[in-house]
Amino acid sequence: MAEVIKGIILNIEADGTRARVRPSSAEGLVSRLVTIPWHMRGSTGNLTKGTEVVFAIFEDQSGLLFSRMDGNWGHFIGGDIEAGGDVKAGDISLKNHTHSGVDTGPGNTGGPQ
Repeated sequence: MAEVIKGIILNIEADGTRARVRPSSAEGLVSRLVTIPWHMRGSTGNLTKGTEVVFAIFEDQSGLLFSRMDGNWGHFIGGDIEAGGDVKAGDISLKNHTHSGVDTGPGNTGGPQ
C-alpha cells in the first residue's frame, strides 16, 4: 500500500528526474528521492524549491510525484510526441489540412488551412 502525501519540494536533482520532498505534516522529516514523471519535468511542470506537491511513498520507500497543489503547469511539452489519432491546432488538422499557393518545383507552399 502507498501513502499519498502533501509536501514541499526541498530540491530537485540536476538531471530533473527526482526530487526530495518534505511532507507538510512532518516539519523536520525529508523524504527519499521521489520520481518526477516525464510530463512534469523542466518547463512543463515548472517545479522549483518550495513548490507544494502531492506525492506517494510506497512500502519499499520509492516514491512518485503526482501533481502540483496549485494545479498549474508550464503549457509546454518538449521532445518528440507520438499521437494515435489526429493532432489539431485550432481548426487545422495535422492529418487532413491543405496548403494554399501550391506550385510544382522547388518552391514552398503557403500556410496550412
